Amino acid sequence: MQKQLNLGQLKLKQDVQTRWNSTYEMLQRLLSAKDAVIATIAVMRQELALNNDGWEVIESAATILKFFYDITVEISAEKNVSLAKVILLCDIMNNHVKAHLNNTMLPTRVQLMLNTLDNQLEKRFSNIEKHILYSGSSIQK
Repeated sequence: MQKQLNLGQLKLKQDVQTRWNSTYEMLQRLLSAKDAVIATIAVMRQELALNNDGWEVIESAATILKFFYDITVEISAEKNVSLAKVILLCDIMNNHVKAHLNNTMLPTRVQLMLNTLDNQLEKRFSNIEKHILYSGSSIQK
């Protein structure tokens, strides 16, 4: 279908639960191939068609998850990441989620995703900068 529409030929990606960025990559690929996906579904499986609200959920979720993708790429690019940088990035991720939680224009499903992200960040990284062993690493001389 992509070839018939004179679009770049991209394979869709599948989410992998154990890979942090795979959800973002899957949604981004789906958005990149949106026209071909819509055309293919219209011909082959109309009952799977997404309405505008469904596409809005995908776009909003991908936008929010891109931030986490970029942080992961940055950390992965470094051979050694300082604990000070990890603490800073945890704080930035938390602020990113909190800022979007206040956006009442986001679809309900995206709000639920943000609530989950907020809860998981809180569970894993709350007060990380206050932990005595970690706080010493972020003190500037």
